[in-house]
Amino acid sequence: MLADGTTVVSGTGGPVTRDILGNSYMQGVTAGYSSNGTLLWEAFSKLPTAWATALPNGDVCATGGYDAFTTCWGISAGAVNPPQPASVVSRKTHGTAGSFDINLPLAGNAGIECRSGGASSEHQVVLTFLNPVTLGGATVTPQPGMSGNMAGPPVISPDGRTVTLNLTNVTDAQVLTVTLSGVNNGTSTANVTVPMILLLGDTNGNGLVNASDIGQTKAQSGQPVAGPNFRTDVSVNGTINASDVGLVRSRSGTGSSAADRR
Repeated sequence: MLADGTTVVSGTGGPVTRDILGNSYMQGVTAGYSSNGTLLWEAFSKLPTAWATALPNGDVCATGGYDAFTTCWGISAGAVNPPQPASVVSRKTHGTAGSFDINLPLAGNAGIECRSGGASSEHQVVLTFLNPVTLGGATVTPQPGMSGNMAGPPVISPDGRTVTLNLTNVTDAQVLTVTLSGVNNGTSTANVTVPMILLLGDTNGNGLVNASDIGQTKAQSGQPVAGPNFRTDVSVNGTINASDVGLVRSRSGTGSSAADRR
């Protein structure tokens, strides 16, 4: 088995041909299959294959025939695409205004969720894949000294392309990591890890709650909740008003360091 989870099998099964002595034989074939049985690649050897092996560097070698002739193939790393989501977001429904998403990048600065999780500190992470996936499970890893748990198992959409994680008991002002384990897209299997910062009141997403966030929320007070200003509806009730201003003000002085945002 290769490091990416590809299973290598080998044996006779290629075209019938003749050896240098004129004897007919069936060529050997070596093939790689994904964990769900999808054929990823195959290669034919000039002699009947007796055995095949996968090397640590990803090459596959097969040996067979009366002279133990060995043939090796370099399997391109691009031949199998690891399952990576096309998008990952933190999603909340703002009353009748609808649902709004905060992007959670897999690399670079982590996304900052600035909205309240309510009495139970609940949040929702939604991962969207280009192809249907299956997975082994999901875990939440809070920052040391903080909390965060899964609220039930992952929810996979009927078409297999969207995975929803419901979180609960999530402490504010921390870096939390969610991990999907054993994600399989039909060609390969890998884990997907998403960093996420929880910082209530950080409406401008700069990693610090201060006067600029208070001013931004005041400026939007009374305005309809929409794409450009939904972050200021920190109470997530579909209305931007004095309660949002007060909530942001109560969190002034909390922050997340640049290191935390990695």
